[in-house]
Amino acid sequence: MRKGLPIATFALALSMVLLLPYLSAPVDGFYTDTQFSSPEIQLVGTEVVNGDIRLRISPGVLENRSVVVLPSVGGDSWVPLENIDSWADWDGKAVVGVKDRQGRAYVYALWRAASGSDEFRRYDVTARSWQVLNSPTDSGLPVVKNGVCMAWDGGSYIYVMRGGAYADFLRDFWRYNIETESWEVLENTPWYQGAGNTMTWVKLGENEYIYAVIGTTSSSASSGRRGMVLARFNIRAWEADPDNDPSKWEVLQWVPGYSSSGVSGRIPYGCDDGSTLVWTGENYLYYLVGAYNEYLPGPEESRFLRYHLLEGRWEELAPVPYNGLPEDRSGVDDGGCLVWPGGDYIYAVKGGDSGGSVYADNFYRYNIRTNAWERLRHLPEGVGKRSGSRIAAVDGK
Repeated sequence: MRKGLPIATFALALSMVLLLPYLSAPVDGFYTDTQFSSPEIQLVGTEVVNGDIRLRISPGVLENRSVVVLPSVGGDSWVPLENIDSWADWDGKAVVGVKDRQGRAYVYALWRAASGSDEFRRYDVTARSWQVLNSPTDSGLPVVKNGVCMAWDGGSYIYVMRGGAYADFLRDFWRYNIETESWEVLENTPWYQGAGNTMTWVKLGENEYIYAVIGTTSSSASSGRRGMVLARFNIRAWEADPDNDPSKWEVLQWVPGYSSSGVSGRIPYGCDDGSTLVWTGENYLYYLVGAYNEYLPGPEESRFLRYHLLEGRWEELAPVPYNGLPEDRSGVDDGGCLVWPGGDYIYAVKGGDSGGSVYADNFYRYNIRTNAWERLRHLPEGVGKRSGSRIAAVDGK
């Protein structure tokens, strides 16, 4: 069974800021530099509490900055770190946390940089620096698109679904070897990919799988590729027989798409902007449904479910808290995502409002044991407008 990591959580905002919230309690005697200054950011207030320094930073000053550096200060506040050098305003963004066999912690980021190219970076948590890696297009693969997502298998590989626009019929599935820094083409997904793509690594007994939600149920998608598939990819079977015959994919459920906007559905509802799947190391997958169709009321975009891996059934859980905006467009949307850092909590970014076009800074955590959400300190900058998972968990030591 996969062990939960004693980790911190990273998030990527649209202004290219990498942020780290320290989720553990402050450590006595932790040194902080109270004389910190930088021309890149403006401190609008400081507060020293029990040996911790907390900085209030004007969001307007951070906006559109390419480099922001701040030393770790502990506590429960957000800490800006070194940014990616570019973070293009295209659909298709994904991050994932990884710990290699030598115990080094990294955050990998993959995004579409232009109409025909993408970028791939690795952030070294210890060295606090970014490294440029060979992206899919650098390696002769097609460009990633809306719905690109990544999942680490706890070992040598990061699995990637390419994604696809509403009019695309794409099914590309790859993996990246973090040791050899090379890409491998895997068997195509069993359904067309879209903005609702999300996946997670799962170990059941001696078997390892990638569980995936694939596609989009949005009425904006072309009718011939509208729909959601819940499926799993058998990693051990691929290792033993790396070809498509027999298929290493198993389809578990089909959910048809919606032919008109404003129409809601039944559990598991569907997938599109903000859909995220996580495994918590036991028998359940947790699923943030997101904006599974266009023009849904806020409560429909706030649904949260779990799936029993052994019994194959869905269960409705407490929804993501209402955020106080007009209820017709207040739910999870572009940029909404989950991460499980180990333990009893799942962390969530709500994503944008008004169809994702209005950035939102809501940040929550969900208590697995009590089925309850808690509002946490807001993100320093809002997330929205473009789809993609913006939060990843890594070992913070």
